[in-house]
Amino acid sequence: MQASDQLRSEYWVLDFDRTLFSIEKNIEQFCRIGESLGLLSKKSIVQEQQHAESQGASFDVYEFIVQTYGLDVWDQLSTAYVKSVDATCLLLPGATELLDYLAVRSIQHGIVTFGSKHWQQLKLDAAGFENIPSIIVDTPDKASIVKTWLDENGTYTIPDELVDDPKIGTLAVRSVVIVDDKSRAFSSLPPRTKGYWVQTGHDTGDKTLPFTTTVQDLYQLIRSLVEQG
Repeated sequence: MQASDQLRSEYWVLDFDRTLFSIEKNIEQFCRIGESLGLLSKKSIVQEQQHAESQGASFDVYEFIVQTYGLDVWDQLSTAYVKSVDATCLLLPGATELLDYLAVRSIQHGIVTFGSKHWQQLKLDAAGFENIPSIIVDTPDKASIVKTWLDENGTYTIPDELVDDPKIGTLAVRSVVIVDDKSRAFSSLPPRTKGYWVQTGHDTGDKTLPFTTTVQDLYQLIRSLVEQG
C-alpha cells in the first residue's frame, strides 16, 4: 500500500431500496410529477409494476417509459423529478440518522444497490445521495460482492468507487458490515463479515442466518450500535 493507504477496522455496505429508500413513495412521487407535466399515465405504470411483481420479476421503470413513451420523455421527466421531488419524503425512518451516525464516527460506508443502471441512478440522485459513494450491481447477493474484495492476506480492499475521499488512497479494512432488507444478501457471508437484516415485511426468509442480526428498523439498529459503544 502507498503511504496514504491505511488499514481500517471496518466498512459498511448499505442497501438502498427498502433499506434507506422508500420505493413506494418514490414511484408515487415520480408518477405524480410525470402526470402533472402531461408526460405519462400513473395507471399504466402501476399496472405494469403489479404485473411484473406478480410474475416474480423486477419492474424496470426506465425500460418501460422508454419503450412506451420514448427516450425524450424519460430525459424530461428524470430531470424534472430530481429538481422537484422532496428527498426527505423518500427516505425511510432512521436512514438519515444512520448515515449521520456513521459519518460522525468517520466510519467508511457506501451504497451497493441492485437494479437497472438508469432507474437506480435516478433514485440515488432523487434521494440527494450524490456525496455518498455508491455502485449499482447485477445481483442482490451482497455477500458475493463483498467476497470479491477479500485479499490473500485476509483483508478487504474496497473498490475506489466506494471510497468517499480520494486522499485515503487504497482503502483496506479488516471486516465488513452489510445492512439490507433481503435475506439473500447475507447468503454465505465471507470471513469477518456480519449483517444486519432490516425487517420490512417483504422478505420472510430464515431469521436465523449465521452472523446476521435481525432488526425491526434502522432506529433499532442505531440503538444497538449505541449500546455496544
